[in-house]
Amino acid sequence: MNARKFQKSERSRRRKAMAFTIIFHILLFGGLTFGTQLGDKIVDTVKTWFQEEEPVKNAALVKRK
Repeated sequence: MNARKFQKSERSRRRKAMAFTIIFHILLFGGLTFGTQLGDKIVDTVKTWFQEEEPVKNAALVKRK
């Protein structure tokens, strides 16, 4: 009975660690490329993948270059 409890908690910790690692690396990569030419190329590539941009609802939040 005790072994099941330890196995269940091990799976839970492993899932949490994997989710944290994935989110951490996404944020790290995004932070390093934000505002650089590489970041602009990535944004353009993703836009071409999805082929559609939604209009901004609040124009006050848009960054001006």
